[in-house]
Amino acid sequence: MSWPRIAAALAGLAALLLAAVGVYRAGADSVQVRWNAAAADAERRQAVTLLEARERERSQALAMSELEKSYLESQRHAEKQNADLRRQLRAGTVRLSVPVNPGACRVSADDSATGGGDAAARAELSSAAADDLVAIADDADDAVRQLTACQAVVGEYLK
Repeated sequence: MSWPRIAAALAGLAALLLAAVGVYRAGADSVQVRWNAAAADAERRQAVTLLEARERERSQALAMSELEKSYLESQRHAEKQNADLRRQLRAGTVRLSVPVNPGACRVSADDSATGGGDAAARAELSSAAADDLVAIADDADDAVRQLTACQAVVGEYLK
């Protein structure tokens, strides 16, 4: 073999090798571009999901704040009403009474105290008993308000 042929063969081999390296680099660059695009898309979807989660969290926090405000307002209103009723009971401006069986106790024959002849017989509770009864009813109402608030909280989280 002559040197010019060997040089031509080496030049052809070098050109072929350079072409192969160029094709490899182009393919590798293409794969890298696809990977980068996939990674960017995944990051974008993650950012959107995070923003949506933060918005839901903010919305729930706002709803919880409104529920708390409503519960506390209801509680204050009920406490005020209860205190007013108890004050009226102690002052004697409001009286509690219960119906009684006229045959079980002596009932006055004077119908003028009841306001009419066809009214059922009633017994007035002492102020201490009335206060105790109102306190029991207030405790029950408070439990209902608390349970209602709990149901509202659970309902908000289940949305």
